[in-house]
Amino acid sequence: MQPFNPTIIQSRIRSHSVFVYRVGKGGFGSGVLIEIQGRLFVLSAAHVIEGEIDVNLGIIPHESRFEILDKWTDEDTDTGFLELKPFEVHLRLSQFTAPFPVGSIKAHSFRSRTTTLALCGFPGGESSETDRGHEIPLVYLAVGVLAPEQWPTDIASRYDPKTTFLVPYGPRWGNSFLDGNKNPRGPVSPFGMSGCGLWYFDRDNQNAEPPWYALGGIQHSYSEQEQVLLGTLVDELVRKVASHCGIAL
Repeated sequence: MQPFNPTIIQSRIRSHSVFVYRVGKGGFGSGVLIEIQGRLFVLSAAHVIEGEIDVNLGIIPHESRFEILDKWTDEDTDTGFLELKPFEVHLRLSQFTAPFPVGSIKAHSFRSRTTTLALCGFPGGESSETDRGHEIPLVYLAVGVLAPEQWPTDIASRYDPKTTFLVPYGPRWGNSFLDGNKNPRGPVSPFGMSGCGLWYFDRDNQNAEPPWYALGGIQHSYSEQEQVLLGTLVDELVRKVASHCGIAL
């Protein structure tokens, strides 16, 4: 197997990916480091950031008990955010880590023929508490989303397609995933991916400078029965962050 050489797009996307460790309770999840008007936030799933946590920026872990200036969760959507102290974060930024800038709210379409979607996070089968002293494996998967008319009836009755996305994730959907070397593999465990970002970009220009890519949403849960990942579109979540923090977008 050849070593994986990430494209510019892949390197950028993983640089915004955050590993969240739940102190005391055990377990872990994912998150996305973003910047809004000079303020730094980790977007994640509500159940990932409850209680006492450690945040590791990027793929190189270290003990990093950041001061959390604010924490907010929305139990209805199972999403939330942490606000971190910019000075502390900037001390630890490196070539592997950078906040994703969110400058405005815009409507984006996931249906463009040239657009590829990717999930980037830390699934349970790939990383564990014992990995905290080593490089934490990060998984980058190209995925598709389900159009609202394809949603399972039970989920369609509970979630708004204007603010929610669904990703088919399991054998019943005939998923085929490729790893970093384009080898086929089954879907990794979705547990630990909670809080990871859904990203989109132009698949034909993955090494362009400057690269074109954007954050589409935050994945928060998995329906084992329906074999779908659920998440909140980032526009809705950023509006809530801005409203809570008094930020004018």
